[in-house]
Amino acid sequence: MISVIVRRVLESLTVLLGIAILIFLIGEVVGDPARLMLPMDASQETYEAFRRERGFDRAIHVRFLEYLGGVVTLDFGDSLRSGVDAKSLVLRAFVPTLLLAFTTQLVALLIAVPVGTVAGMRPNSFANRLTSTLSIVSISVPTFWAGMITISVFAVSLRLLPTSGYGALHFFVLPTFALALGITGRLAEVVRASVQEQMTSQYVKTARAKGVPERRIVFGHVLRNAMGPVLTVSGDEFATLIGGATVIEVLFGWPGIGYLTVGAIEGRDLPVVQASVMMTATAIVGLNAIIDACYGRIDPRVRRRR
Repeated sequence: MISVIVRRVLESLTVLLGIAILIFLIGEVVGDPARLMLPMDASQETYEAFRRERGFDRAIHVRFLEYLGGVVTLDFGDSLRSGVDAKSLVLRAFVPTLLLAFTTQLVALLIAVPVGTVAGMRPNSFANRLTSTLSIVSISVPTFWAGMITISVFAVSLRLLPTSGYGALHFFVLPTFALALGITGRLAEVVRASVQEQMTSQYVKTARAKGVPERRIVFGHVLRNAMGPVLTVSGDEFATLIGGATVIEVLFGWPGIGYLTVGAIEGRDLPVVQASVMMTATAIVGLNAIIDACYGRIDPRVRRRR
């Protein structure tokens, strides 16, 4: 067990190191960082002073080692626009993103698990075909289009919900619906296929032959064995929400990490961009490690292979 943990930690650190190097190289390849961070009409004197102040006049390997030291200590410098520590800005923006991701994932699971289970228990039924059709339709709908439609209908036409904002419960409804639509379809399809596969297993046939009630078979054995793929897909979707809900955050004015990153890119605020990308990657890598550990607890076959 200890060797597995050590291996996962080393793998995660290797991935994070690669991401950190990539972020630094992108900042160097796209152009002079000082030119990118300063206004386009900045004078040559301002440019030279800024380069000395930020250390851009030093050799690239010196700057790279300082950058790695900042990554390790989570010191990315101050925001160029607000003067606030970039790490503090990113951590503050993570809270709305995590709340939105958690709400979306919870709504998707509450719908997908029962719907997919009922459909998977009856492979040739109308419920099975309907679930499969609706899943494909929901997956095919672009997230940004779902967001615009919900704003147009529920905020503009009916005036039932606000178009933007954060804090109260009603602010969560529209962005959660736009994000959960496709995720619910994917999870429902995974649950349906996984339950359907388990229902044809030998242990289910044996339990039925012994007279075990169908409800006990489903809730006591089938669902637990079917949760492995569901956990994997659910974890991937949650990681995607953390790093990829940018369109919805911008569309609804949600003050999350995606909204902050887009604003930092537009404002050429390199410290905030580096901090947001690096800390988002750390969260996703850590989440994947947790999912891997949970999967091993659910499926004993995974633990034996390790």
